[in-house]
Amino acid sequence: LSAVQFLATAAEPVRAETIGELETLVAERTAALRAEIHRAAIRADDQAVADLVRTLEESEPELAAALRALVEEYRFEQIVKLTDPENAKKNPLAP
Repeated sequence: LSAVQFLATAAEPVRAETIGELETLVAERTAALRAEIHRAAIRADDQAVADLVRTLEESEPELAAALRALVEEYRFEQIVKLTDPENAKKNPLAP
């Protein structure tokens, strides 16, 4: 297997219904953490996003796993959308 084939098969694709759930979960995170992940995703800095996602592993394992899958799939545009401050404003539970 080539590295590209391995990456393509290693991460299970994130389903559309999961994206909706992710929007809610991400919006519930602190503004500071969302902003850090957002900036790293804009730069497509996979290591920085992965490091930030690790901070969620203990408290939010499902969210961390879903975000990690997006990083592994190089779907930074989706992470940018999920962490956009405008999305947090739409969620009344956002801190």
